[in-house]
Amino acid sequence: MKSLILTILFALLSIGTFAQKNNFQLSSHILDVSKGLPVSGVKIKLEKFNKQSKICSFVDEKNTDSNGRISDFLPSEKDNLGIFKLTYYTSDYFKKTI
Repeated sequence: MKSLILTILFALLSIGTFAQKNNFQLSSHILDVSKGLPVSGVKIKLEKFNKQSKICSFVDEKNTDSNGRISDFLPSEKDNLGIFKLTYYTSDYFKKTI
């Protein structure tokens, strides 16, 4: 189970880079590598890390589409410098597939 989650996260990092829209700076993509299919309806929370307070603050939260993608995190017109954190709520998906 742990290796499957790590595989999904590595896939997200490599595939997500090529999936974002031009007017957004961050995208994400979830694939179930055991089935070779995208995972839809998974909530992903985006937070920004504050170096002074050492706390992450909420930026946005979205669900993956039918292709397992969220392609519109972080609009380009904003100042998006910094460290961001994505939290993937995959527990419900894995509970359904067992």
